[in-house]
Amino acid sequence: GTTWTDIAGNRSATLANGATFSNNSMLFNGTTAIITFSISGIDFSSAQTIIIALKPDENDGNRRNPYNNAYAGYGTITHEPSGVFNYYHGTSGTDGPTYQGTTSTMTVAQNENAIIAISRGPSSVNWYKNGILSNSSGNSYPTAVSSTNGAYIGYGYAGAYSGNIYLLMMYNRQLTDTEILQNFNALKGRYGLW
Repeated sequence: GTTWTDIAGNRSATLANGATFSNNSMLFNGTTAIITFSISGIDFSSAQTIIIALKPDENDGNRRNPYNNAYAGYGTITHEPSGVFNYYHGTSGTDGPTYQGTTSTMTVAQNENAIIAISRGPSSVNWYKNGILSNSSGNSYPTAVSSTNGAYIGYGYAGAYSGNIYLLMMYNRQLTDTEILQNFNALKGRYGLW
């Protein structure tokens, strides 16, 4: 179908403009495909963890958003042409000033299956790949501001994502290194990540 509901939050998500769901994967065409959902009522102001299992198929030099809310709000993830990721969050709740960008030191290449995670807390912003901490930065904005923007999978301010997104999980707290690894170990067999 074109909509589904998550179990925990009873929130519906809508596939549109060419986004499809097949073989337990959300598929994005890199131009118009989008999945929208609401995060209204969820407080990510003091902490947020996002875990995404993905396989990008783009390699065309464009920036793309596998997840987007507001880059000066609760948080947005951008996949850069070099293969690294940026996570942006901030204090205006919009796509504008004031925000912090935290760049991953790890990369995900074209057609590579990976599980990435970004975990923001009051003092740090941490990037992980396949359950292992890749880098950590200080948090300049320990209280992010809610956005009136919608939340999107596979689309955002930088551009439309191209490839597979198998899973997106969000927590309103900063998961520990151990919890990130536990999530990876529970999921890795589904995506051939031994």
